[in-house]
Amino acid sequence: MRLFRAEQLAEFVRSVRAASRTQRVPALLGIDAGTKSIGLAFCDNFWRLAVSTTAVEVGLDGLHARHIALICRERSIGGIVVGYPYTLSGGTSHQCGIVSDFVDRLRESSPETFGTICSEVQPDADSRGLVTSCLLWDERFSSSTARALVGSPTKSTSTTKASRKKFFKKKKAVDSVSAVIILQHVLDSARTQRLLLPDEDDSSLVQPLENKTDFGS
Repeated sequence: MRLFRAEQLAEFVRSVRAASRTQRVPALLGIDAGTKSIGLAFCDNFWRLAVSTTAVEVGLDGLHARHIALICRERSIGGIVVGYPYTLSGGTSHQCGIVSDFVDRLRESSPETFGTICSEVQPDADSRGLVTSCLLWDERFSSSTARALVGSPTKSTSTTKASRKKFFKKKKAVDSVSAVIILQHVLDSARTQRLLLPDEDDSSLVQPLENKTDFGS
């Protein structure tokens, strides 16, 4: 899986398109990587609209990578966009290291994990169509914007299972919206820079969600 920075958006788009089996540009998966949960969003094949899907909890067993791989196969994802949390001054932070480690593990597991999912969902599939490109995108204000839209998850002084469940439900909702904001920014930037072909610049309906994100209360 090739890694691209934000300033390499054009190269990323070309790489995603080159890996496609068809003339249509593949969809993208947006990721807001956290230590507890991972926000996820995907877009339509015309790169117009980002839509959230259920966030996945981070597991030491690596099942979150398998979950991401399954979404990529089911949604015909051709590229992954991961939010990179630069500081306000443009420098790197401790969180940047966490995201970098997440991306490294995802890239290392992609040949085995993504290949396994590919053969399970589509037994006659070959290596074509797998996710081959990953873009790191500046997400400095995505989390704060998501919290303004959804509401900040507040830890309760209560230690009951219900209070913990409510907190993590809101946290996962914030992560999902953050992933939407990150991915939508990439889609808008690609369109503004005219990186899509003329026949790709057309309206399209997004596939209906099987599991809509529940933002809770």
